[in-house]
Amino acid sequence: MIETMEQYMSKTRGDYGSGVTRLAINQDTHFELKRQFLKELRDNTFGGLEHEDANEHIEKVLEIVD
Repeated sequence: MIETMEQYMSKTRGDYGSGVTRLAINQDTHFELKRQFLKELRDNTFGGLEHEDANEHIEKVLEIVD
């Protein structure tokens, strides 16, 4: 039987934590969000359309934030 990616991942999803770590941010934390960074993220949104590739989108986002 062929499974969709969603069906396959639903079997293992509960075993994994998130790969993204959230840092603690408080009033003493200083950071800057560059306009170009935000523009690139906004311009590269994923709509889930048939011609879009989720893996390519993730690679592009990781490239932007790196």
